[in-house]
Amino acid sequence: LAKRKQLSPCRSTFAAGAAAGTVDAWSHAILINAYANCGDGAGALKALGEMRACGHRPCVFSYTAALKAPCGEGNLEAASALLGEMEADFAGAAAEEAPAGAGRTDGGAVGRASGGGGSAVAGGDFMPSVRTANTYFRGCLVRGGAAEARALLGRLGTDGV
Repeated sequence: LAKRKQLSPCRSTFAAGAAAGTVDAWSHAILINAYANCGDGAGALKALGEMRACGHRPCVFSYTAALKAPCGEGNLEAASALLGEMEADFAGAAAEEAPAGAGRTDGGAVGRASGGGGSAVAGGDFMPSVRTANTYFRGCLVRGGAAEARALLGRLGTDGV
């Protein structure tokens, strides 16, 4: 539904899942993506906040989906703030989970793949991805933000993307 830009059915399906108690972090991420794909940036950011309020830590997909809205509008200030929030969250997640993930054979994955509500720092879910960078670069193109694009490009190699 999110990919087909069917926001209303996506929201209804999410609401039914929430009522049944079956909504997880991935369900929230899909809802965020639906809002962003439909051009409702405020809805995407609100859904991201609701995800946190429900006790789910956003993954790279959640943040990248939310990042689509301000980038599509050329709002680099909001996009940069969200990117900074993502990086701070990932750094916090890595610090919290690094000792617990040591020696695990599942790569530390306790998020979507295992059905848990946690994150998957060691498994890569909390690393900014190339898609995240490309989403931000699209915002730079819309806005004409060459300096912002160069700043992110300069960090890509040092941040592991």
